[in-house]
Amino acid sequence: MPLIRYTPLLCLLIASVPARAQDPAPRPARLVTRAQVRSAEMPGIRLDYMDVIWNETAFEVFENGGALAFAQRPWFLARLELGRAIRLDDTDVAPGTYALVAHANRGGEGTSLEVRQVPPSTTLERGVVVEVPEGPLVYQRKVSWERVASTTERAQLHLEAIESGGRIVALYGNRRMVQPFRLAPSP
Repeated sequence: MPLIRYTPLLCLLIASVPARAQDPAPRPARLVTRAQVRSAEMPGIRLDYMDVIWNETAFEVFENGGALAFAQRPWFLARLELGRAIRLDDTDVAPGTYALVAHANRGGEGTSLEVRQVPPSTTLERGVVVEVPEGPLVYQRKVSWERVASTTERAQLHLEAIESGGRIVALYGNRRMVQPFRLAPSP
């Protein structure tokens, strides 16, 4: 059994030989999981929002109600900056800075959207499901999130111009919510 006798010596010799230089294996692109601030604009209106990753379970609890924490808290969807007045249904909204806030279905009341006036320094640094900024309530209505054929990987908000003004379109996964508005006449 001479080989067994020399096995420790062979292990030392093999370990002491430097490894051959190899090109490192290409690494897959890193998946960006942290939400980024994105913007949508049209003349006189700007929306800043977080492009949070679609979470179907979280949204179903938000939409249908439930005991999980994210279904009990409002979602700070976007910071709305108005350089001109708009009209939401029968509510005039003056130029200024506002928070768009989505409320979960609690007690079978359905989901709702509200607009709150907030300080211009309000930002979206911490994400969507955070404490909603303080400020006077300007507008609130029940909303429905319709199912759509395609699924977005991350939340998207768009401003679309239409003949009488525009609309805010929120896409989250395979859901879509639309909030139309009218532009106030220019002075």
